[in-house]
Amino acid sequence: MKFLKHLLGQIKWQFSRIWFDLLMIFGIILFVTFGPFAENVGLTFFYNVIVSKALLVSCGVLHAHITRELLFPYIKFKEEQSWSNNVLVIALYIIIIWSWARGG
Repeated sequence: MKFLKHLLGQIKWQFSRIWFDLLMIFGIILFVTFGPFAENVGLTFFYNVIVSKALLVSCGVLHAHITRELLFPYIKFKEEQSWSNNVLVIALYIIIIWSWARGG
């Protein structure tokens, strides 16, 4: 029971961090699905693009996280005194995720 309460608390905390993003994504999907140009583009094409981009970005995040943990496990954001190490990790994440999102 204690584990379930902890899990629900974590879910609630995580949702409080991303509620605006989820609302915007839902709004964009509704706009493209029912908007004025929905007939011209086609819903199948739109949904295929969304699913493929979500998959590519998710793979990029996983790849970046694994690479960061293997190459730079000693860099801790809360404990790091030098800003250059933090910038290095951020750049690593951006480059890998961007590469996956662009399809190459």
